[in-house]
Amino acid sequence: MIELTHNINKRIMEIAQERKHESFCISLNDIMSAILGFYNLTYADLTATNRKESVVVHRKIFAHIARLYGHNPAAIAKHLNLDRSCIYHYYKTIDSESQYNRKIRSDIAIITEILQKYEKELTDALNN
Repeated sequence: MIELTHNINKRIMEIAQERKHESFCISLNDIMSAILGFYNLTYADLTATNRKESVVVHRKIFAHIARLYGHNPAAIAKHLNLDRSCIYHYYKTIDSESQYNRKIRSDIAIITEILQKYEKELTDALNN
């Protein structure tokens, strides 16, 4: 969360230059920062090629939230250094896992809320 706060001014300037008349969209880097901050992970942890359950669950949550924000599977896969088919598998499994796993459901809701607040702050700053 701290990293997101520190990057707000920098992101505002980037967005203002890149998207003067477009609506704001949360980037994959923003989602990655939120996930890494929430779980206290490093980028290397999340993009490692291991199949430890804890790492895979975090990747699934990243893919799920990125999908909610309209990012395509190919871009998500590239960001995680994975094949696109892995992302489709993540979509299928995270939906069923979140139905019975209260922690996953809660984590997704909290991270999405953090990103929504971040998006609102950036949007407000751009409109002022």
